[in-house]
Amino acid sequence: MNGTQTEILQDCNVAVIRGDVGACSWVYQLKRLDYDRGMLDRIIPYIDKDAAVLDIGAFVGSHTVEYLKHAKCVMSFEPNPSAFACLSYNCPKAIRVNMALGNGFAKRYWTRIYPNCGASYLSDEPTYDCLTVQVRPLESFMLPSRIGYIKMDAEGEEVAIIKGAYNIIAQNKPTMCIEINNAALNRTGTSSDELITILHNLGYRTEPIWPGCDSHEQYDLLAIHRDCD
Repeated sequence: MNGTQTEILQDCNVAVIRGDVGACSWVYQLKRLDYDRGMLDRIIPYIDKDAAVLDIGAFVGSHTVEYLKHAKCVMSFEPNPSAFACLSYNCPKAIRVNMALGNGFAKRYWTRIYPNCGASYLSDEPTYDCLTVQVRPLESFMLPSRIGYIKMDAEGEEVAIIKGAYNIIAQNKPTMCIEINNAALNRTGTSSDELITILHNLGYRTEPIWPGCDSHEQYDLLAIHRDCD
């Protein structure tokens, strides 16, 4: 069906989802997987070369590919099967998991959005052309190393993911970059206020990754543990 087929861009040897108007469109235009250089250059200094990185919501690997250059190892989670196929081609050296994270074990439904495939999301109820996916808490996985950095872009599931990783975060105190998508958070019954409160309770200070961007409906939040300042 539309939005589920992948292709290899021969001029840069990168796998993308055909017809995607989101992240893959930037790869098409710039002919490189690590297209978001401003964002990547902002967060790379926070990556500990002796620790692991978790890329939660890795999509086709535009962040994973850069993290692999700087971290001891990278573990990337992506439930979208088409995006996961691209991720596996683009980032074969990463530990790749085709599964969704959450606060507990569950069976949920992956609602595919096309043509902006990165906006696909989990639902408790089946929808047209959805996929059944398994959800597990991060704490149920055997992690590869001390966790030094987490990137999280999960279309509103961020609060549930943090709750399912609470002890790991408390023990490792990783720096985190978390997408705040207010509409997506509201869809899951949570909010940016709840997410930020949980982070503060874990000992983090938070700030928008770019000054003033927190006035937008969607932005990226940087969370740094106070013990690491």
